[in-house]
Amino acid sequence: MSTPFLKLSEADVVAWITARVRAELKEGTGMGELELAVEQATRECRRQALEALVKEQAAAQPLVCPVCEQRLNVEAYARARDVNSSLGPVSFRRAYGFCVPCGQHFYPADVALGLHPRATGSPRVQELWTYSLPSPTTLGSGARTKTPMA
Repeated sequence: MSTPFLKLSEADVVAWITARVRAELKEGTGMGELELAVEQATRECRRQALEALVKEQAAAQPLVCPVCEQRLNVEAYARARDVNSSLGPVSFRRAYGFCVPCGQHFYPADVALGLHPRATGSPRVQELWTYSLPSPTTLGSGARTKTPMA
């Protein structure tokens, strides 16, 4: 399911963000506070965009085994899943089936989206979490590991 492209330019988006942030500003706001204000003003829009794209991807997945590519026997068409993303929680529904030749159950959408079967976080959240863990050599030293710039 595709949505017709809205004819908004980057300048239109910038103007909307700027107006939204400006409405909340106090006199003498520093750059750090401005960065945070822009982040907060756009976070929910970005989360909703991600959720819409994830729902599209999940709905487009055929009920086929990711191992042997045989058709799965449907066990459920719309099982819910909530995933914590770097932009906030994302919810979607996906089909679930059983592969007779492989003897396993699969969520083809989870496989296509790169989601671990039991992980609560998106691959990006897992990556960020991994970077924030101390290395074995810094444990107990109080040192922090470097985190990637996002």
